[in-house]
Amino acid sequence: MTLAERKAYMQQQQTSAAPQSSNRARRSSGPAPQASRMHSASNPNLIYDSHQPKRSNTVDTSKQQTMFTQWRSSLQQDSNAKLPLVDQDQARQFMMSQQQQAAMDRQRRQSQRMQRESMMDVAMRTGQLHSAHTDVLRKMQAKANESAK
Repeated sequence: MTLAERKAYMQQQQTSAAPQSSNRARRSSGPAPQASRMHSASNPNLIYDSHQPKRSNTVDTSKQQTMFTQWRSSLQQDSNAKLPLVDQDQARQFMMSQQQQAAMDRQRRQSQRMQRESMMDVAMRTGQLHSAHTDVLRKMQAKANESAK
């Protein structure tokens, strides 16, 4: 269907639906009865007809208010529990101690890594890992032989 045909079809539907909707508006100003809803839902001339149900509040307002007050009081207790640092020097010291701790952790991890690398280097040079290496090669060759069969 071309755009022009679709446009003409839409205009035709709108003109046929406009008198029906104006008659319906004159008949009643309140919500439509259930029978007319069923009829309009099955009417193919309508482009979009949404009959959504009215929503009712199922939440108990007093219960909701008590929950909100409990939540607010818990927030106040949390904020009171966290005492802010009063002095700027204390804040500065705290930040510096955190930075020093992070630097010490980085240095410790680096020294551990260097020690492991050094141990591996010594073991590889002295031939201590030669038997482990041959075992790994033997297992790899066995797997390759199995997959080739």
